[in-house]
Amino acid sequence: MKVLLDNRQMQTAAGWCAGMLVRLLRASLRSEEHVPEETRKVLTRPGPVIGCFWHGRLLSLVGQRQVPPEAVDFLVSPHRDGLLLSRALARLGCKPHYGSSNRDGVKGLRALLQAVGGKGRIVAITPDGPRGPIQQAKIGAIKLAQLTGAPIVPLSASARFGHRFTSWDRFLLPLPFARAYIAWGAPIEVPRNASDADLERYRLDLETNLNMLTAEADAALGHDPAPPSQGVDPR
Repeated sequence: MKVLLDNRQMQTAAGWCAGMLVRLLRASLRSEEHVPEETRKVLTRPGPVIGCFWHGRLLSLVGQRQVPPEAVDFLVSPHRDGLLLSRALARLGCKPHYGSSNRDGVKGLRALLQAVGGKGRIVAITPDGPRGPIQQAKIGAIKLAQLTGAPIVPLSASARFGHRFTSWDRFLLPLPFARAYIAWGAPIEVPRNASDADLERYRLDLETNLNMLTAEADAALGHDPAPPSQGVDPR
């Protein structure tokens, strides 16, 4: 499979198929969303927002209705998996950009935020991507929020029925027409004068919030809580 996906034509075909799957999921998932009022206000006011969620929950979130796909700029890895993801997201209407969620990628992320700084734009980042460790946030999104003044909005999701892969992120693939639960968290704003110790506390706060939102979504659909390294089997 890896050899096939290294072929450009196969990448294009796989991207097309993945895009169709994403569109099917967005149209068919029966999503229930829980959004704090302060988060609704942040999503509709002028200026960009940094949306953070775990890598393994991406497809469970495609049914969200707070931000149209056309208003989402997505950070993807320039590796093979990222190329496949970028083609799928483009079919949905999102605009993919290549970069990293770690400290070294902050410069590119900051330029991206400045470029898409219109009302209702959201830059989506998976802070545990592109290769983990699972559900452990890197510092990049926090540094980006500090440098740009853009608030971070954490969110997570789960699906009642789906398949969980044995990949590093325990990726959850919802079944079409499954019930989904999307939990949005309160905004996190990082002061420009935050110290390194402050930044680490904000990083831990983001990680803790994302894990709490993930546990909330799983519990809402009847899945038993499990350590991040194990995940939950949505069957």
